Amino acid sequence: MQSSATAAQQVQHELDGIVNDFTHDLKSSLAVVALCAHVLRSELTERPELNEYIDAILDETRHCVERLRTFGDSVDLQGKAGETA
Repeated sequence: MQSSATAAQQVQHELDGIVNDFTHDLKSSLAVVALCAHVLRSELTERPELNEYIDAILDETRHCVERLRTFGDSVDLQGKAGETA
């Protein structure tokens, strides 16, 4: 039989994997959005009034990626802390 600590570590490990997969998939999708925004900027040079919208897309994309990175780091730290307890 597994001890409750071992079972908790296994659950934490599985959750860490799910979170890592989730954040990786979201970051990949956000990278595609950013790439599309860069393409739009290069294709719409005759429409400079759209640059503020493209900048907003890129700023939000960077912000979301940073939040995901911070979220993933906090989950990793919690998992590591849980393993030593």
